[in-house]
Amino acid sequence: MADLLGDCLALNLHGEAKVVMNQIVTYSSEHNFDSAFLIDLIRNLNARLQILSNIDMQDFSILFEVLLKKLISQTYEEKPDKPNVWYMKPRGCGCTDCKGLDLFLTNSTQKHTTFIMAQQRRRHLQDRLPNNGCYATATDKRGSPHGLIVKKVRPIAEYEEDHRKWQAKFSSMQNGLAELRGPFMKRMLGSSYEDLIELRYLDTNCKLDDVVKILLSAGMSTSSEMSDAVLRDVSNPPSSTNIPPDTGVKRKAEDQLSREEGKVQIIDLSDD
Repeated sequence: MADLLGDCLALNLHGEAKVVMNQIVTYSSEHNFDSAFLIDLIRNLNARLQILSNIDMQDFSILFEVLLKKLISQTYEEKPDKPNVWYMKPRGCGCTDCKGLDLFLTNSTQKHTTFIMAQQRRRHLQDRLPNNGCYATATDKRGSPHGLIVKKVRPIAEYEEDHRKWQAKFSSMQNGLAELRGPFMKRMLGSSYEDLIELRYLDTNCKLDDVVKILLSAGMSTSSEMSDAVLRDVSNPPSSTNIPPDTGVKRKAEDQLSREEGKVQIIDLSDD
C-alpha cells in the first residue's frame, strides 16, 4: 500500500492517491491489526512520502494521525498495580461455583478458604487455578462431601509476571515509534508530534481512558473534521497533475471515491 501510494504521487496522480489513502483510512477504522503490521505500514509510508515534494501535508498528516492513534490505542496497556495484600486476580469462568472462587481470590484480607462440594465441582475450581506457584490446594476429607482447601501463597508473583509483560510491550511500542522521529514527521504532525511519536503523556500512572482522551484531543479531534479533509473532491486535483482528460482514469477514481464515500468510517478511539 505504501508503494502504491508513493507511485501514484510520483506520477502526479493525486486523485488516485487520495482514493488509496481513503481506502487505508477506511480499512484501518474497521479492522484491528497486529501492531508489528501497523508500525511497518507507518514506517514504509514515512520512507516513501518524505522523498516527495508534491504532497499535500494536511491530507497525509490525517493519514498518519489515524494510523498512529490506531497503533497506540491497540498497543497501550495500563501499568499493572501492585496487589493489595492478599488480593489476586479472578480466575473463574462465570458459573455459580466460580463466582464464589472469585470472591475469595479478590478479597484482600482472606488468605485461605474451603469449598465443600461434590468432586466434579471441586475439580472444576481446581482447574481454574494455574499451576504458577501462587496457590496451594488440598482436599479436606472430613465429612461428605469433601472440601477443596485453597490457599493464597504468593500474590506478588501475579504482579511480577504482568509487569514483565507490560514493560516488554511498552518498550516495543516506544522503540517502534522512536524510529519515526525526525523533521519530516514533525512537519507532518505539527502539534500532535509529541503526543503521537514521543508519547509525552504516558507516565507510570496513565490510565487507558486518559490515553484515549488525549489521543482524541491531539490534532484533529472529530471524525467529521478528518472526513472533510480526507474526502476532498478528486475532480479538483492540484494543477501539477497530468492525467489526460480522455483516459477515463480520473473518472474511474471519482466513481470509486463516490461509491466508497458513503461507508467511510474514520477511526474513533472511544469505540476501541
